[in-house]
Parts: sequence; structure tokens; C-alpha cells
Amino acid sequence: MLLNKFLTINSMAKKSKDWIQKATKDIEARGTKGVCTGDKYGGPTCKPGSKRYNLATTFRGMAKKRKSKSPKKV
Repeated sequence: MLLNKFLTINSMAKKSKDWIQKATKDIEARGTKGVCTGDKYGGPTCKPGSKRYNLATTFRGMAKKRKSKSPKKV
């Protein structure tokens, strides 16, 4: 049973490995790029708790981590 559980978890990781690329491709295909950015974040088009809001929150967190790791320009 333990082996099957490991294989299931491992296969799930492989399936969702490129979820970011799929999400951004879907955003571009729908033409909804920028709906939850800037002042619109948390507004009527991007209500808290919605899928858009949650994805925007994830992307914002990832960008924050990426920016904190980059060297500061002087």
C-alpha cells in the first residue's frame, strides 16, 4: 500500500509540473491578462476568494520571492 501511495503522489507531481505554463497560456487565450493586476486586484473583476484572485495571489507571491533573491541594483 505504501508503494502505491508513493507512486500516486509521484505521478501527481509529474502531471502538475507545468501548471504555470498551462495557466498563463489559458490566460492569454482568453484575453484576460491583467484582470487582477494593480488597482484591479481585489476589485469587482477580481473578487477575493475567486479562482482569478487566488491565481493572482500565487503569482504575486512567486514574484515577491523572485525579486527578493535578485541582487539589488545600486
